[in-house]
Amino acid sequence: MRISIVALLLSLSFGASAQSLNEARGYFDNYEYGKAASAYDSYSKMKSLSLDDYKKWAYSCFVIGDNAKGFPLADSIIQTREVEPLFFYIHGEMAMGLGKYEEAEASFTKYQKLDNEYDVSVKIQSCQQIPSWKEQEYNTLSNPLGLNDSKANMVGQYYNDVLFVFREVGKDSTGNNASENVDEAPLVLARPYYISNEGQLQAIGLNSEDPNISISSMAFVPGSNQVVLSASKPLANESIDRAPHLYLANFNWDEMSIDSLELAPFSGYEDTTSCTHPTINKSGTHLVFAKEGEYTAASDLYYSERKGNGWSAAKPLRKINTAFDEMFPKFSGDSILFFSSDGYPGYGALDIFSVAFNNGEIGERNHPNAPVNSLMDDFNFVWLSQDSAVFSSNRIGGHGDDDLYFIGYRKIEILPVVPDSSDFDDFVANWKNVNIYFNFDKYDLEKDFAKMDDLVTFLSHYPNSKITIEGHTDSRGSNEYNMKLGYNRAETVKNELVTRGIHPSQIEITSKGETQPPHECQKCSEADYALNRVAIISLDAK
Repeated sequence: MRISIVALLLSLSFGASAQSLNEARGYFDNYEYGKAASAYDSYSKMKSLSLDDYKKWAYSCFVIGDNAKGFPLADSIIQTREVEPLFFYIHGEMAMGLGKYEEAEASFTKYQKLDNEYDVSVKIQSCQQIPSWKEQEYNTLSNPLGLNDSKANMVGQYYNDVLFVFREVGKDSTGNNASENVDEAPLVLARPYYISNEGQLQAIGLNSEDPNISISSMAFVPGSNQVVLSASKPLANESIDRAPHLYLANFNWDEMSIDSLELAPFSGYEDTTSCTHPTINKSGTHLVFAKEGEYTAASDLYYSERKGNGWSAAKPLRKINTAFDEMFPKFSGDSILFFSSDGYPGYGALDIFSVAFNNGEIGERNHPNAPVNSLMDDFNFVWLSQDSAVFSSNRIGGHGDDDLYFIGYRKIEILPVVPDSSDFDDFVANWKNVNIYFNFDKYDLEKDFAKMDDLVTFLSHYPNSKITIEGHTDSRGSNEYNMKLGYNRAETVKNELVTRGIHPSQIEITSKGETQPPHECQKCSEADYALNRVAIISLDAK
């Protein structure tokens, strides 16, 4: 009898484990990798897995970003003889995610020798550089549930003191009734919202002939009620219509609604490309957007100039675009352009970068360190104030696929500081104003200027101290134009110093244009002009 009961229990256990294994394989075949990883994990505690199932388990962990669970699996797999090159890539990604950069570099290098499906050259550079990157100083980082209760929550634009965002909404098979569960809805659309003064999400009204149009991004044209937006028609018969394109529309501020949609001249239909993520600078003179199609390497950034009531033909931003993806551009003011890319050394997938932008000319590329950038996709960075910003990310630990993250930077508490240390006195005694020179009619940084580590350290120790950046130009051009150019030069230097760690509240900028040239000359030569195209950093030590 005892033998019969034991045999029965063993048979039941075998049946349950076999069912569990079949479930795991079924989930994997249906691309339900989260469920597959969980089922394989449960089965592995009862029975050993075949190498093929072991690989499926590791791959599932890789897809869902479970590096802690997946890395030991991939580590074992690459020790076997029957290993596909892909698992060296997976091992590298997981090692990178766990901060094991030497192991990651070794795996990427091995993969590079075995296969060329994925270009891992940037990954290898990243592994070599990340150990030297220091995390940004910040005060708070949050992704509030009340603003992230949709599957996808993406930053739009901060305009007229209003933050616009985009969220996924679900509709049933009739395309009319909203569904509470986006995952189960047969139709998912992106729609614009704004955050009210009470911190509540409010939907933007949409008056369109197609009620099932999906709007994923929008940019306001300064000085008008016009917006440029990207939209797609997911229920359209033709694939070209299902792709996102750029539209012009009217924005009604009284009703907080969009109407009068019409295709933009650079919509993407003219060259059969998809066009998304429009952004317009503060003065309304330039538009940048992402474009992807037969004539682009991947997703590339393009720009257009305002011409009267219209826009010029779009041109690629070749100094930014790589063979990888560049997307999610966001202007900050007139002269700084943020964007996301996986074509430069970074922490993981898409990282946020910024550049100085001057009539399509691109300056030095900057890369914010963690926590803004993470191992996953980070994009749509928008300043809300000098001390706070918002961006989107699909990093591990979010509420949905993409979340809004609000970051508050270190606030300067003004305290009486007695400058009696020898370090303070030595620094002040040895301080000399720093001159940053520019090319003719430019305000982007052509070359990296001297390291500012000592100045960053000094200002962090003495928060009452400040610097002033004074922008100058040569005498060519109108006074009005040169005043703006001088300001742009000072602003470019300020933004560069902020990325190096100086707090924005400790930097003041001003423009002298051509009115107070640092270098006086009568019959000015090109060398004389060059000495006056400068931004001067001075110190007010307290």
